[in-house]
Amino acid sequence: MRRFDDRVVVVTGGTAGIGLAIAEEFAELGADVVISGRNRQRGDDAVERITTAGGCAAFVQSDVSDADDIRDLIETTIDDRGQIDVLVNNAAIEFNRPLVETTLDDYELVMSTNLRSYYYASVLAIRNMVQRGSGTIININSVTRDHPIPGTGLYAMSKGAITLLTKSLAIEHGADGIRVNEICPGTIRTAIYETTEGAELAEGAVAATPLGRLGEPSEIAKAAVFLASEDSSFTTGSTWLIDGGLTI
Repeated sequence: MRRFDDRVVVVTGGTAGIGLAIAEEFAELGADVVISGRNRQRGDDAVERITTAGGCAAFVQSDVSDADDIRDLIETTIDDRGQIDVLVNNAAIEFNRPLVETTLDDYELVMSTNLRSYYYASVLAIRNMVQRGSGTIININSVTRDHPIPGTGLYAMSKGAITLLTKSLAIEHGADGIRVNEICPGTIRTAIYETTEGAELAEGAVAATPLGRLGEPSEIAKAAVFLASEDSSFTTGSTWLIDGGLTI
């Protein structure tokens, strides 16, 4: 039996990058994976990629900045599959602008996408997990929660709050058999670094990283699988820095 046979795993923002790598890793280990994203074509392509490799996956089109879409994602998964064993909150948007140049609309967009979505999806999933006395939530965060750079204020604020969300849920639901942890990736090789501008950013990140390279999405995925497995059964409320030493 594969490690996640009969487990249902939801991955928000699971159509590309880190989210897709996480979905693929869980599916390879036997999980029934439900991925969400805004783009239908990318979602269908991701499902085809996973199923072609022998995994089980479904796509629910969802904009996590919309609370109704989040509720539909969680409720649809429970209605169709009966349960949620693992929730990976991953969907987020980058936002680069000095704080004094931002607007309230900017604030609402970043917070609803990067923070409120994690909160609301977690609350809805936990209500199902409590009934069964088990479950795991993994929040994909960022090293900017502790190390903001100029122009990332709103983004860093949203990520900083995710750490306290992680710890609060871990404290409140440990007795329910539910574990909640977060992963803070450093600079990971995703599509954003394939552009000319992205390549320049990657060069700077590599120079600042003691290991001297970008991280791979698969390295984040393997950490997520570990945190969802029985191998980490005594781990909750923790932060995993996977950044090649960038924040040392």
